Amino acid sequence: MSSSSLKKQKLILMSSDGVVFEVEKEVATEIGSMKQLIGDNRSIHGIIPLPNINASILSLVLEYCRKHSEAEIAAAAADNSLKAWDAEFMRRVDNNFDSLCDLITAANSLDIESLTDLTMTALANVIKSKSCEELQRDFNM
Repeated sequence: MSSSSLKKQKLILMSSDGVVFEVEKEVATEIGSMKQLIGDNRSIHGIIPLPNINASILSLVLEYCRKHSEAEIAAAAADNSLKAWDAEFMRRVDNNFDSLCDLITAANSLDIESLTDLTMTALANVIKSKSCEELQRDFNM
């Protein structure tokens, strides 16, 4: 199968709140659980439900996967720019603790190791900058 035909193939993902996303198969292979589902160039038809991930978080996940998919194509040259992009991406959720936790959950459940690492590092940075009282409030303890 040629690279161009792989790029044209799409998967349809549905978030827990019913929003449908059409995503390139090449991008979906960034998602570990999708890579397993797709297997050896199998053709996937129909909607793939993601019952634990809402639309706003799935949108972030897909944005992350698109960028990392593009970066793999130009791997060596993109390393520094990808790190800068990752930092900017995380700044968008750093100030929203709930979104950060939802993004961690999505990355983990979709088996996106690089996004899990990125979000867990961000969470560690958030934790070390907070007082015990703030952590108790944020974690509902």
